Amino acid sequence: MKSTYRDVLKRIYKSNSVHALDVISSIERSHGDHRDFYPLVALINSGHIGYTGAAPDPSVDFADTMLTHTFQCYSQGPGRQHYKTATVIRGAESEDVYFFIGPKGIEYFETKRSDNKKILISAGFSLLAGVTVAVISFLLKQSTQ
Repeated sequence: MKSTYRDVLKRIYKSNSVHALDVISSIERSHGDHRDFYPLVALINSGHIGYTGAAPDPSVDFADTMLTHTFQCYSQGPGRQHYKTATVIRGAESEDVYFFIGPKGIEYFETKRSDNKKILISAGFSLLAGVTVAVISFLLKQSTQ
């Protein structure tokens, strides 16, 4: 996962929800159009985050593209905006439009935390084993002299 999206996911995870305007404005824009929002839509589709704003019916063809068009509208500023297939009456400044942490997002961070604990415990046991071997070797060397 690209660090920009990991940072967005982390910010949403820490506060449970983040206003859409904050998320949309923090997305790294390399194309300057709707294509910049496909990874954000992928996070929504995978269940890492949820979205409370207007979204097309998932059974419609090209629903993901329509959602990226909506996010592009939000990025264009407050108020009514239009971009290709999307028109938003109230922009992302609306309090009703936000991103929230999804079940996969929680699982991602809990697994990461668990893995970090395992690494620390493993490192502690390795250090303890190394010190124990060194002390026993030193004592055995001292007793044979």
